[in-house]
Amino acid sequence: MSELADSAQFRARAWPDQSAFTSTSAPLLPALVERRNASESATESADRPDRRLGELRVVEVTNVLAGPLAGATLGAMGADVVRLEDKDRLDIYRGNGPFVDGVKDIERAAYFIGANHTKRSVAGGADTPDDVPGRSMLWGHVMIENIGASRLNRLGLAAQAVGGADPGLAISISGYGRTGPCAH
Repeated sequence: MSELADSAQFRARAWPDQSAFTSTSAPLLPALVERRNASESATESADRPDRRLGELRVVEVTNVLAGPLAGATLGAMGADVVRLEDKDRLDIYRGNGPFVDGVKDIERAAYFIGANHTKRSVAGGADTPDDVPGRSMLWGHVMIENIGASRLNRLGLAAQAVGGADPGLAISISGYGRTGPCAH
């Protein structure tokens, strides 16, 4: 815990409260999730019916392990997960073995398959004629991403909101977050 307390990244994000180190209870996580939209009150949010996981549509724009596993877990629990890949920069696990039956192919990499077994995968970018990224964001309720701001910009997703007229939830999974001295 002392390493965390000394971390410039965590201090920049005002976490953790120093009292967490003297308390016997676990410190709060550096995240806050609210279900309501900015324009609705807590009462209106509580009155809105919950969606079932099987009705949840997830757009995943991730790379390597943490992001893909989050999407795979939601997919295994019943959510409809579509993995949107940058056609110019596919997930590096597609090229790493071992490979199914020893055949090296981007569709046969064991680590990639293990982290993406419950998803459909679509390759696209901002320059695609059918605007796959934009359409995906209108379709989805949740976006999971861990690719960084510059790649989101290249895909045309940085200014996009999940869910179109029915705003959804965007989850950014990053080792250092999007702000603070280590964000780069």
